[in-house]
Amino acid sequence: MWEQRCSRYFHPARDIQNEDFQYYNLGSAAGEITVSPEPGGYRVSGLMSWMGRVMYSYDNRYMISATVRSDGSSRLAPGHKWHTYPAVSVGWNISKESFMQSVPAINLLKLRAGYGQTSNQSVNEYATLGRLSTRPYNFGDTYSTGYQNVETTPFAGQTN
Repeated sequence: MWEQRCSRYFHPARDIQNEDFQYYNLGSAAGEITVSPEPGGYRVSGLMSWMGRVMYSYDNRYMISATVRSDGSSRLAPGHKWHTYPAVSVGWNISKESFMQSVPAINLLKLRAGYGQTSNQSVNEYATLGRLSTRPYNFGDTYSTGYQNVETTPFAGQTN
């Protein structure tokens, strides 16, 4: 399992008592603490995979290979977090055939063809979750701000 954690903030502080605190305890600073209006963030994403492969060769002339890989990504939409990718390939070692033995210039010649699926998880963390947006409301003479849920389209990854 692979996990990535990333945090980004810009909050300068002066006179921090111990440098081991770093930015985890800025409240202990004896001096000025500035909270920047720049947006910060904390992101966590994970990827888990498994793979299986079966290969068969007959007389070192004919080959077949089948592979199945399955990936689970926390970046993808609920219900679409896991996807399985099959692949198959066949090969023919032409240089092992009797008619190629009389061609000394070629000592290895293989023909191979395959088909498989792959995809990516190129979607930002939390982009597949619903989001809140503001919406103005008037209650008589009073102006107020409310929130509404903005639906997102489920993203299951791009399959190629």
